Amino acid sequence: MRSLFLTCSLVIGPVLGTVVCRAQQAPWVFQLKAGPQFVRLSDPLGPNNGPFTGRPVEGVGYLFGGGLERQRGRVFGWRAELLCSVRNTGYEFDEGSAKYKGYDTGDALERGRRTTRTTSVEVPLLLTVRKWSGLRLDLGPALSYLVQARHRTTGDRATNGEELAFDEVSTCTSQLKRLEWAVVVGAEVESGSGLSMGIRYWGGLTDLDNAMGTAPSYTAMWQLTVGLLLGNGSSQVGPSVVHP
Repeated sequence: MRSLFLTCSLVIGPVLGTVVCRAQQAPWVFQLKAGPQFVRLSDPLGPNNGPFTGRPVEGVGYLFGGGLERQRGRVFGWRAELLCSVRNTGYEFDEGSAKYKGYDTGDALERGRRTTRTTSVEVPLLLTVRKWSGLRLDLGPALSYLVQARHRTTGDRATNGEELAFDEVSTCTSQLKRLEWAVVVGAEVESGSGLSMGIRYWGGLTDLDNAMGTAPSYTAMWQLTVGLLLGNGSSQVGPSVVHP
C-alpha cells in the first residue's frame, strides 16, 4: 500500500505543482480536494465468487487530488481534475450455508469475508454551471485508470475436523479492465473563505470484470469531498462576473 501511495504521489504531485504555479498567474481556479466515497458494484470483482456471482456488493473508500477550472462567461465554464481513488467492496460468505448447496467448495469449508481493493487514477472532464452564487454544478465524462487491485479473504477454514484461521491476499489486476469510462454529475457549495463541500455521483459505463465466468460489474459511486481553493481566487465566482 505504501508503494501505491508513492506511485500516486509521484504521478499526481508534479502535475499539481505545475498547475498551481500556472493558476497563480492566470484567471484560473485551482482546488485541492479529498473525502470518502461509497461504492456499489453490480457483481463482485474477479472470478470464483460462487453463489454471489451476479449479486451487488458495496463498500467504502476515499479519494484525494485536485481540480483546475476556467470560467467562460457569466454562467458556464470547464473543469479538469486529477484524483487518486481507492475503492473497497466485499461480502460475507459461509460455504456451509444453503447458498452453497450443490456448489463444489473443495476439500475444506470456509467462512469469512472476501474483499477487493482497487487503486486508480481518475480524470473527470466537466462542464461547470455557476448560475447561483456560492453553488457550482458539474456534469461530464470521466476516465479511470486501474493502478492495482487486490483480493483479500479472511476467516476460518475447517478441514479434517480442525478449524484454522486464515488471511490470504493476492493481486488480481490482470483480471480487471484497466480503463473505466463513467458519467459524472454533482454539486459543490463554496464559501467565501475558499472552503467547499461537494457531493458527486459516478456512474460507470464499463464492465470492470475481465476474467471468464464472471457477471457484468458496473460501478455506482457517491463521492463526498471537502475542497480548499488555491491559486488565483479572482475567478472564483459569481454569475455576475465575466472573465476575458
